[in-house]
Amino acid sequence: DTGGSGLASVALYARKNGQSWQLVPGAVSGTSFSFTPSDGPGTYFLQTVAVDGQANSETVPAGSSGNGDARVIWSDSDSAVIMGIADGGSPSVLEFPVTASLTVSLSISGLSDGDAVSLQRSMDVSGAPAELLAGDILQEKLIITGTGLPPFTATLVWNYDSASDDSMSGPITTVYQVDGGAITNTFPASLLATEITVNGITGFSEWYAGESGLPVVLDMFSVD
Repeated sequence: DTGGSGLASVALYARKNGQSWQLVPGAVSGTSFSFTPSDGPGTYFLQTVAVDGQANSETVPAGSSGNGDARVIWSDSDSAVIMGIADGGSPSVLEFPVTASLTVSLSISGLSDGDAVSLQRSMDVSGAPAELLAGDILQEKLIITGTGLPPFTATLVWNYDSASDDSMSGPITTVYQVDGGAITNTFPASLLATEITVNGITGFSEWYAGESGLPVVLDMFSVD
C-alpha cells in the first residue's frame, strides 16, 4: 500500500487439530516466528494477525475451527515450524533459521505486506516417492506452505547439514517438488558447498534434493 501507515506488529496464533486457537507468546525476530508445538506431534494450524501503524488489526482467530494461514504436520524428528512474514518489499526476503547454524531463505516477488509463509525442516524422508528413495537423495526435506497467496515467483536458498549427504555417491544437481506423494516438478539446483539455490519456484509443497537421472521404478510387470 503506497503511502500507507506500514506494518506495526504481527502476532502468531496456533491451534492443534480439535483444539482452540492460542496466542504464541514471544517477540518477533525480524519478520519471522519460530514455533515448536508444546502439545506433542500432530496437525497444527498457524495464523498471523498483523496490526498497521493506525492500529487497524486483522481478525484474531477464535474457537476450535479454521485452517489459518498454514497447516503443518509435526513429528518428533522435525524442526520447529518457522513463519515468515512478507514486508511488502519486491522481493520480500524471508529468513528461516532451521537450526542454530543453518538458515533457509526465500526471496519472493509478488507477495503483499503481511502475507505469511511457513517452513519446516524434517530429517524424515521415508515418505518420499519411490523413485526418489531408490536413488541418491539428501537425507532431509523442506515443507513449505502458504495459504491464500497471490501469484508469486521465488528463489530458494537451502543451507543443509553436511551429514545429510553422506549416503550420496555424487553431487546434488536437482531439487524435486512433491505434492500428494508424487513428483510434480523438478528444478536444476546450483550447489556451493552445502548451499543449494533454486530459481523460478511458483508454488509450495514438500521439497527433496538429489541427483538427476533417477532410476525407473516398476510397480508391476508381467512375462508373456
